[in-house]
Amino acid sequence: MRRSPKARLRRNLGRLRRYQEVAAQTGPERDGEVELILPRAPRMGNLCVNLEQIVVTLGGKKIFGPLDLEIAPGRKIGVVGANGTGKTTLLRVIAGTLSPDAGVVKIAPTVEFNYIDQNKLLLNQENTVYDEIAEGVDQIAMGGDKISVRAYLRRFLFEDDRINTQIKYLSGGEKARLTLAKILKRGGNFLILDEPTNDLDLTTLRLLEEALAAYDGTVLVVSHDRYFLNRICDGIIGFDGAGECFYTPGDYDYYIAKRAECCAPAVAAVRPVSVPRAEAAPPPEERSRKLSFREQRELTELERRIPEIEERIAALEAIFQSPDFFTRHGTQSRELNAELEQCKTELETVMTRWLELAEYQ
Repeated sequence: MRRSPKARLRRNLGRLRRYQEVAAQTGPERDGEVELILPRAPRMGNLCVNLEQIVVTLGGKKIFGPLDLEIAPGRKIGVVGANGTGKTTLLRVIAGTLSPDAGVVKIAPTVEFNYIDQNKLLLNQENTVYDEIAEGVDQIAMGGDKISVRAYLRRFLFEDDRINTQIKYLSGGEKARLTLAKILKRGGNFLILDEPTNDLDLTTLRLLEEALAAYDGTVLVVSHDRYFLNRICDGIIGFDGAGECFYTPGDYDYYIAKRAECCAPAVAAVRPVSVPRAEAAPPPEERSRKLSFREQRELTELERRIPEIEERIAALEAIFQSPDFFTRHGTQSRELNAELEQCKTELETVMTRWLELAEYQ
């Protein structure tokens, strides 16, 4: 008899945990009148950030440089390149958390950085969504205005029942949105984002794109998502992995086209140098490498395949953007999202191979 109340308590606690776990496994969230807002950027003058002959080394090896770059107020610049080529290092140099080995970094006094790195901010798993954002207050300052914590969280697609849920019961996408909300409430007029699209669901990703596009401050973003970069950026900094970096105005597709133009003549101009043996006729000059018949057929197939993948991606994104998506395709949301990610990965692989072969065409 004495154990009965404890047993009932354990059963009730078990039911509560199971309920919260089931509640976290919700279906697709509604796509109503929602809007992801970024805090209004404080006014910036005519100057922003200027890099002059920046060089960064590690253990005697050059990471990148020399780099000259002027970032004007209001620009939205993407940073691309393979992992380990220096992208995050550049962000830290610009933010002032890492000093370059050579060169000068000039930052205007009106610049207020908001640096969102790959690790972001740790969430307290025991807190509710509300407590994590409120931090003891009921309103959040946004420029000269204030907004209630609940209204702010609704902008990040949190309904009232989720606002009162403990963080440990949230889905991965919800945790990513909450982290984004926690960081972006700090404001600033120069956002530095290192892989902000990781773990974001498609709905949140679309809202982030729209918010950044409408943001009146400066944005510097590292991303491997070419579609995100195409929608947001008006300039691209690319790292080649050999210590060189290149800047081109325009979106990511324009950057790829310009890099292909620059690389092809450089490859064609390369001639191997050989030393003739004594009393032997000099060897004939070798021609630049040409594509084999098999490689030429592969290049042709890639050029046919790329538009097909792009059309499928466009079709999938149109499905997600349709007003009646959750009515017609709600039960297929997970499968469609997985297919979209697979298409993007395949396109990136195909484009990389196409660039390799196009250099020798």
